[in-house]
Amino acid sequence: MTDTDWQQAIDAVLSAHLPDYQATTASHLWHTQYANGQAASVLTFVRDISARFELSTSQRHALRTAIYRAMVHGTAPAPAATPAAANSNGIPNPRAREVGAALVDAIRQQADTTRLAAEIAPAVGREPALAASADEVADWLAGRRTTMPALGEPAIAAAIHALYVAACRAFGPVAGDRLLTSAAEIAGALPAATGYPVSRLLYPKR
Repeated sequence: MTDTDWQQAIDAVLSAHLPDYQATTASHLWHTQYANGQAASVLTFVRDISARFELSTSQRHALRTAIYRAMVHGTAPAPAATPAAANSNGIPNPRAREVGAALVDAIRQQADTTRLAAEIAPAVGREPALAASADEVADWLAGRRTTMPALGEPAIAAAIHALYVAACRAFGPVAGDRLLTSAAEIAGALPAATGYPVSRLLYPKR
């Protein structure tokens, strides 16, 4: 995806989710301050315009996921020979597991785990991709299990989304966004994230 294509994709997302005057303001803000394509920048950008325009939690989530969709669909697939390519059909992927574990660890290390743990099981239960291993995943996210269950990429992404939802319910959406932003920055600094963008787990390709 060229820079021009990327700019047009973001502008289209903003126009689809915001009134004209808000979309224009948000577009200028994105292109002047946040347009580096990093997952953490998207989180901070959405948090910024959500505060400016008083967006609801559902509006904020829809906008964020639409931007991630544009990011992921515009990213060239990894070569078939690399570990990151083995990502379909629930097959465990070493890079996805490393990045996913780092995201989970970073969120838990910065949160009140007692309050967070109380919201994890209900959030996991609402994720269809986790139905077969809900108890194991809930134990892992809550810190009662030290290693990630045998999850493929779709399930890892669903687990991270469940943890984010649990954080929003436990601490509020603003604090939940901050936790995810910080975790994305930490996980994005890993060597594994060079070939496996954090955005692939924050908003997986459908």
